[in-house]
Amino acid sequence: SPTSGLTPVVAPPAASTAAFLVVNASVNVIGIDIRPTVLVQYGVHISSDRVFLSTVNVDAPVFVWGAGMHVSSRTSISYSSVTVGGANGFYLPGSTMTTITHSTAVVSGSGRRALYGAGASSNTIFAAVMRNSAGNGVYFDGGSRDNTVTASTAAGSGAGFAGITFTAASSNTISRSYLSNAAGYAVLFGAGGGYNDLFNSTAVVSNITYPAVLSQGSDNAVTGSVVRNPIGDGVHIDGVARNLVTLSSVNAALYGVEFLNAASSNTVSIVYSTGGVHFDAAATYNTVSFSTVASSVLFQGDRNTLTDSRFLDEGSVIVFIAGANFNSVVRSTIVSVNSYAMNIGGSSNTVTDAYLRSDSGEAAIINAGSYNAISFSTISANSAGQRGLQIYGGANYNRLTASVVRNQGTGVEIVTGANFNTIAQSTVVSRGGDAIIINGVSSTTVVDSYVQGSTGVLVTNSTGTVVGGMIIIATGTGSSALWAGDGSVNLTVTSATITAGFYGYGIRSENMGGLIRFTSNTISAGAAGVFIGTQAANTQVWIGSMTVEVAGRGALGEV
Repeated sequence: SPTSGLTPVVAPPAASTAAFLVVNASVNVIGIDIRPTVLVQYGVHISSDRVFLSTVNVDAPVFVWGAGMHVSSRTSISYSSVTVGGANGFYLPGSTMTTITHSTAVVSGSGRRALYGAGASSNTIFAAVMRNSAGNGVYFDGGSRDNTVTASTAAGSGAGFAGITFTAASSNTISRSYLSNAAGYAVLFGAGGGYNDLFNSTAVVSNITYPAVLSQGSDNAVTGSVVRNPIGDGVHIDGVARNLVTLSSVNAALYGVEFLNAASSNTVSIVYSTGGVHFDAAATYNTVSFSTVASSVLFQGDRNTLTDSRFLDEGSVIVFIAGANFNSVVRSTIVSVNSYAMNIGGSSNTVTDAYLRSDSGEAAIINAGSYNAISFSTISANSAGQRGLQIYGGANYNRLTASVVRNQGTGVEIVTGANFNTIAQSTVVSRGGDAIIINGVSSTTVVDSYVQGSTGVLVTNSTGTVVGGMIIIATGTGSSALWAGDGSVNLTVTSATITAGFYGYGIRSENMGGLIRFTSNTISAGAAGVFIGTQAANTQVWIGSMTVEVAGRGALGEV
C-alpha cells in the first residue's frame, strides 16, 4: 500500500529476463526497489507504450548485464535511479517521445553508457544526472534526432569517451546542462550528423589530448556556453562545415578554437577565449568575428578571416606560416607584450583597418611572404632596438598603403633580398631612430607618404629605389633627410618636400652607381640641400627643377 511507508523490493529468480517486465500499455509502476541477486539482462524492461514509472530504483552494480531500464516509446520516468556496473543505465532503442526527469543513472562500464539512445527520436531528458565512471555518459547514435537534454548533468570518464555524444545523430539539443570528462571530451558531435546545439551549458575537461568540445559533423552550434580545459584545447572543428560558436566563453590553456583538416565555412563570433585560434593547413573560409582572444592565432590554411576582433598575447600574436595564403585580418586590434603583433610568412594575405602594437618587440614582420598588403592600418612599436615593420628574407611585392607606422626605433626596415616592395600614402615616424631603412634590396618604391625620423630615408646597398611625392623630415641635428650610398645603384627622388636639421643635409649621396635623379624637389636644410660625395665610376647624376634653402650654418652652400 502506498500509505504504508514501505518500499517493495524485487529480487528476480534465476533465468529471468528482467526483474520487472512491462508488456502492456498504460501501466503505472510506482515506489519499487529492484535489487537482483542473480544475473539478469534488465532491471526493468518496457516493450509497450505509455508506461509511467516513478520512484523506481534499480540497484544492481553486479547482477544486470544489459541495461538498468530498457525503455520503449511514450514512457515517462521520474524520480527514479539506476546503479549498474557492466550495463547501460537507461536504454532507449528506437524510443520516441519518452521523458526522463529528476532521475539518476550511475554506470561503471567502458563499453556502456549511463543513457543510450539508439535511433531514438523526440525524447526529453530533464533535471537528470547521468554518470559513467569508466566510459560515456550520455550517448545517442543510429539516426537519433530531435532529442533534448535540459538542466542535466552528463559525466563520462576515460580517454576517448565523452560526457555526451551525438554521432550519426541530428537536430538534438543540449541546454542549461553540465557536461564533463576530465580525461576525454565533454561534448562530442560525431560524424554523420548535424544541426545539433549546445546551448547555455558548461563543458569541462582537463587534459591535453582531447578538446572539451569536438565537432565532426556539419551545422552544429555552441551558443551562450562556457567551455573549459585548463591544460589543453577548448573547441575542435574537425574537417566539417558551417559550425557556429557564438556568445560563448572558452577558457583553454592551448587553443581555444582549432579549425582542423578540411574545416570550411565555420564561424566563431562574439566569443571570449583565453586560448588561441588555429587554422590548419587544409582549413579554408573560416571566420572569427567580434571576439576577444587572449592568446595567439596561427594561420596554416588559406582564405580564412579575422574581423572586428581583439587579439593579445605575451608572445607573437598573429602568425601566418609559409603556405598560409589569401587570409584576411579586418578591423581588428592585435597587441603583443614581448614579441611580434603579426608575423607574415605566407603570401597574398591582407590586413585592413587594423591596429598592431608591440610593447617591447617588432609590431609586424613579413618574412619570405609575397604579395601581402597592409592598408588603412596603424602599426605601433615602442622599442629603440626593434622595428615597427620589417620586411625581409625574400619577401617580394608586398605593399603598405594608407597606414601609419610609429616606433621609438626604426619605423620600417626592408632588408635581405626583399624586392619590389611598396610604401604608399602612409605615415612613418620614428621617435628616436631612422624612419625607413632600405638595405640590400631592389626596386623599392616609397611614394605619397610622410616620413619623419633621425634620418628620414636611409638607402644602402640597394638597386632601383624610387622616392616620390613625399614629405621627408630628419629630426637628428646633423642627420640627412635622405641618405643613399654604400654601393646602391639607380636612385630616383622626385616631387618631395625635404627638411633637415640645423647641421643636417636634405639629400646626401655617396658611393653610388648607375643613374641618380633628383627632380622637382623642395629642400630645406642647415648644412646643404644636396650633398653629392664620391661616386662609383660612370655614375650619372641628374638634378632638375629643385628649390633649395639653406638656413643653418651655411658652410657648404645649397648644393
